[in-house]
Amino acid sequence: MVANRTGAAATVGIDRSLDYLHRARHKARACAFIAHDASAGSYPTRPPDRVYARFLLVHLPDPDEVILRWHTNLAPGGVLLLGR
Repeated sequence: MVANRTGAAATVGIDRSLDYLHRARHKARACAFIAHDASAGSYPTRPPDRVYARFLLVHLPDPDEVILRWHTNLAPGGVLLLGR
């Protein structure tokens, strides 16, 4: 969905669950997927132009801190897209 909507040259999905990543790779073959803790704030990629998170923040003990980390690690002019 994100890759289709944004027209990004590259879209990378991040999740800690290897099972989820395995299933996602079969559904979205044009995207890359990496096992990583998304709440860490640092990215296992170059600094992203966009970060999209949906249904994640409500499960974290300190979502404001995670949002700050994400924002700090964006590419210059990058955008956070957060949903609930």
